[in-house]
Amino acid sequence: MLDEVLATDGKFKRLYEEAVAQSFPSLYRRRMSLERSAVVIREWSPTIVPGLFQTPDYARAVFTGGAPRASGDEVSAFITNRSARRAILDGDSAPDVRVVLCESVIRRCLCSPEVMHRQLAALLKDGERPTVRIQILPFDAPAHLLADWPVTLLTSPSYATTVCVENYRTVGIVDDPDSVRTALRAYDELTSDALSARDSARLIAQQMETLS
Repeated sequence: MLDEVLATDGKFKRLYEEAVAQSFPSLYRRRMSLERSAVVIREWSPTIVPGLFQTPDYARAVFTGGAPRASGDEVSAFITNRSARRAILDGDSAPDVRVVLCESVIRRCLCSPEVMHRQLAALLKDGERPTVRIQILPFDAPAHLLADWPVTLLTSPSYATTVCVENYRTVGIVDDPDSVRTALRAYDELTSDALSARDSARLIAQQMETLS
């Protein structure tokens, strides 16, 4: 709103995004910077809904499950910061986002049925965005290179791609050209083996019915 009123061409938005990024551990700051400027984001998750698409209640369940001694303020800050990341999905400059989720992600109720139902509904709504495609990789899909961990491939405005691999309390940044090409090829295989976006939406809707 300040940018609109003062005609500052996104300056306040960039400052706000930088402030949010500084609240993350230093290991994640480069990843967050790459995400903010990306023109294409490819997400793969074998375990949980990726952070960009988490509802506040789902994010709370994820955070408190991993940090049961966190204070109320810490939980609130985590949820606020995670929700703020979604700003990149809006506006004329929104990146193209491709998401492949293991079927276990929509089947696993790591929160209450009500919270999971709302999370799946949010996934369906996000999948309707013209810049977002969400696919489900079925249980019977063949083995693949990325099976063991969540991976994000971030493509910059210059079309250089960086691979971000999340592990326990850390994130690995891979930009070696050969490794990046291998990861892109593996991601293409995932999208080929996954259900179409339309069939994936049907499967998510069916899972929602089981939670009603």
